[in-house]
Amino acid sequence: MATAASGPSAAEVDGRLAATAPATYTFRVRILGGFYAPPGARRIWRELELTADQTLADLGDAIPLAFGFDDPHLWSFFLSGKPWDRTSEYALLGDDPFGDPKQTAQDLPIPQVPADKEFLFLFDYGDEWHFGVKLIGTGQPTPARRALSPTRRHPRQRPTAIPSNRRRIGRSHPRPTDPPTAANRQPG
Repeated sequence: MATAASGPSAAEVDGRLAATAPATYTFRVRILGGFYAPPGARRIWRELELTADQTLADLGDAIPLAFGFDDPHLWSFFLSGKPWDRTSEYALLGDDPFGDPKQTAQDLPIPQVPADKEFLFLFDYGDEWHFGVKLIGTGQPTPARRALSPTRRHPRQRPTAIPSNRRRIGRSHPRPTDPPTAANRQPG
């Protein structure tokens, strides 16, 4: 027990902090596929720890960062595990440009996330990176917890070079700004 002169001991402070800290929820997130997913992407995963006072939106913000993605895009969770299932969708934004309102991820607290099955996180509606997300444990906070993975390899969000077969698309005719040459001169 601490005396008035010395203050509380480190163990007492740690005990009080642990008692007031919110429970933690550990999620395993794995790549299921995507337009730019590398071969063997299904073996790439991360574990993320969130607290009970956070929401599904916090998890949605953490997943791209955990995989090294640096180009933000719209995303949605589908608790049914089926992409584009509007009945189970929780989106980054509730406003849909097509007039179909969505539930927002900000409205679902982490303790209410399904614990019994893997659900889908779809990042970037164009490239459609698919991630499987599953709650794998709950408990008390651990010091200096960080995203864990058997490898620290990050997939590329997009390739740095455009494949050669795509470079030729749209260049079969000269641009109006190209100077005339024997090869691109129009007959006439």
